[in-house]
Amino acid sequence: MEKGEKNRGGGRVKERGIEMVVNFLVRAILGAALIFFVNQFLDSQEISVAVGLNPITFLTGGILGLPGIALENFVRVSQRLEIYKKQLDKTEQSVYNANHKQILLFHPD
Repeated sequence: MEKGEKNRGGGRVKERGIEMVVNFLVRAILGAALIFFVNQFLDSQEISVAVGLNPITFLTGGILGLPGIALENFVRVSQRLEIYKKQLDKTEQSVYNANHKQILLFHPD
């Protein structure tokens, strides 16, 4: 390389690295904001499902973007539904209705 000539390859690598960091931060911040607003919406609807805001969810949003945030919400909702189903199974009792040949479920109070 001659004296006055710029190293063009190194500059492109540095620009690409900066671009990747900026993209990561934008995805992570937008992901955290999306989690926050989804949690607020679900809370206003009295649905007790929430994804926590922590470094793991921040990293997931930054690396995977919107699909990662959707995955986090899906996992949390499916966990909550599984817990609800187990609680429901413990409290339900089935009664056979001979007149209509069907099983009725009721909750003892």
